[in-house]
Amino acid sequence: MTVRQDEGPPSGGEHLIGTTLQGRYRFESLLGQGGMSYVYLGTRLKDDFRKVAIKVLRPELSSSKSNVLRFEREVKTMRRLKHRNILRYYGWGRSDFGELSLVTELLVGLSLADLLKQQTTLTPRRATQLIIATLDGLHEAHSKGIIHRDIKPGNIFLTRRPSGREVVKLLDFGLALRPAKDQNRITQTGRIAATPYYAAPEQVKRAAITPATDLYAIGVLMYRMLTGMLPIDEGVAVKTLMAHVKKAPRVPYWERHGVPHALGDIVMSCLEKSPENRPSSAVELRNHLEAVLCLSESMAVPGFFAETPRAARLSQLTQAWVHLGDD
Repeated sequence: MTVRQDEGPPSGGEHLIGTTLQGRYRFESLLGQGGMSYVYLGTRLKDDFRKVAIKVLRPELSSSKSNVLRFEREVKTMRRLKHRNILRYYGWGRSDFGELSLVTELLVGLSLADLLKQQTTLTPRRATQLIIATLDGLHEAHSKGIIHRDIKPGNIFLTRRPSGREVVKLLDFGLALRPAKDQNRITQTGRIAATPYYAAPEQVKRAAITPATDLYAIGVLMYRMLTGMLPIDEGVAVKTLMAHVKKAPRVPYWERHGVPHALGDIVMSCLEKSPENRPSSAVELRNHLEAVLCLSESMAVPGFFAETPRAARLSQLTQAWVHLGDD
């Protein structure tokens, strides 16, 4: 197919169906669309003819340098990440109409956002297991110097392997940042790159972004799964953003009966206003959550879930994890 350079691509997304991405992938059908892109079902035309997903920057946004840079940054980020809990990257290129395209594995299942529409809350065990898997993927990103910056239910996907085993996938690195390379340029834009309900205080204040920024969003996510509520929700985006800086949320076990105190304390540690007071890494947070799972089954620490003061519970969690790791 040939396209004149002065011809703009048709609107609506259907114009790519039946065409190929540089002869390597064929656009089969339109799966969906968002504010930034179209997503297509595609077929790899070599080897196994595998079905894939192809994300394409919307044509009307291609004239914006910032939109193109964001898309290109997502491609570069995805190329660096290989982990079972992160959406798998296959390639990139330009369509016959010149649109930037990103090819990834095709996931069948539902997002955490969809799950939370079906079930207002999740059991503490279920929520903890999903977060642990998410943290595994997040640790891979952090180990490569990448901060996701947009952890939220819509960017976590639940799928299954052929064996039936559930797999959690972390999606959408469109807002991802490598502070060592991108901090100055991103800060100069003066924009808050975050979803208001999941934005860390330092994002609102346009301060330095670190892995702790993602852990704050993980805390919001856990709170939402456990209680059915958001820890900070002022009804309006601007007020919600400012409240992340100034307002202290209520502890989860005050909002919903049955949330273990130990788990609620971990959530609150993620929601600390100062990044230095949050867990030091995704690994540390994962270890605390693993300890909660083990202790909830064995009740190895008497009175752990209710009577023990918060600081002591967190200390005991760390000790319990060390002992469990020694077995």
